[in-house]
Order: sequence, then structure tokens, then C-alpha cells
Amino acid sequence: LQVLARLTGTDDPLEHRLVEAYWLGRDLGVDHARFADELLAVIGPQAGHYWTHLTPELLASGSPDHGFHVFGVYPWSRLLGAGPEPLHVLDSCRIRWGVVVGRDGTGAEVSTSHLTWDGAVLDLAGPTVERIPEANVQVDVEVGDQVALHWEWLCDHLTPTQCEALEASTRRELTATTARLVGSAVR
Repeated sequence: LQVLARLTGTDDPLEHRLVEAYWLGRDLGVDHARFADELLAVIGPQAGHYWTHLTPELLASGSPDHGFHVFGVYPWSRLLGAGPEPLHVLDSCRIRWGVVVGRDGTGAEVSTSHLTWDGAVLDLAGPTVERIPEANVQVDVEVGDQVALHWEWLCDHLTPTQCEALEASTRRELTATTARLVGSAVR
């Protein structure tokens, strides 16, 4: 967020517009190459040798949003062939969208799409219903509401425009990640 604030000339990195753009993948018109250069300058020295995959080539395909951090910066996509945990972590950590299809005093049921990995393509499956316990429902919701999910949390309401931006940015990251993994022969 600090890099986004600098590149947009925003004093407060927690300004609502920046936070929304980061979490939901909304385009702020930031030059992606410049963002990548500045991001690498900030996190490269902190990450050290553990994250040697943070190369200018990787970052050149990056977007200034959470989806890129989940699929590109974090190492989990490179571990997809090692069992079910990497797919679960990627799916849980990304911001998911869904529609509330059930609500009672014990929680909410949300129709949402989860990630799939067939050894070659990282994609979205068809929608399934996920149960969110009441303690993890952070906003008042009703059946029919569009919502954001992160890990096992129902975090907020989404407008149709926000859902469209989130889906577009997620699909963009899935396409880029699949191309990167196929190129590196992760299976």
C-alpha cells in the first residue's frame, strides 16, 4: 500500500480507494513496471534468499493488488504439485466473491467458486456452497447479498462493479500464474 500511495500521489496509504484497489484488484492506472520495480526494491532485501523467485521478470507480469501477492509473490503456487495444502492456501488467501444463499443464527451459506489445479492449469471450479460460522461473519448479510470471503471469513459486501473487478483480476492472475508454472514445469 505504501508503494501504491507513492505512485498515486496519495498521502495516506490506508486511504479507502487504495485499500479497495489492492484487495479487489481495481485498476488505479499505476504503471505496472514502475510498481514492480518499487515493490522489488522494498520487499527484495527483506525477503532475502528465501524468496529468490522475486525477479524483475516475475514482477513485470505483476499487478498492484492482493491477487498478485497471493499467486506471484508468496511461494505457494510453486508448491502445487506437492499435495493439497498449497491449493488450499492459495484458494483461502485470495479474496473470493460469492452470493449468500442461506442465513441463520449459526452462520451463512455462500455460493462461491474454489480453485482447481489439474497439474497444468490453475482455474476456477463451478460454484459450491460454503458454510461460514457466525463468529466469522463480519457484516450483516441477507440471502442474495454479494460478499467478499478471505480464508474462512465473510468480510464485507460487494457491489456488482466490485465483483466484476475482483473476478477479472483473479482470472488475469490465474492466467499469468498458469503460464508461469507451465514455463517452469511445476507439476
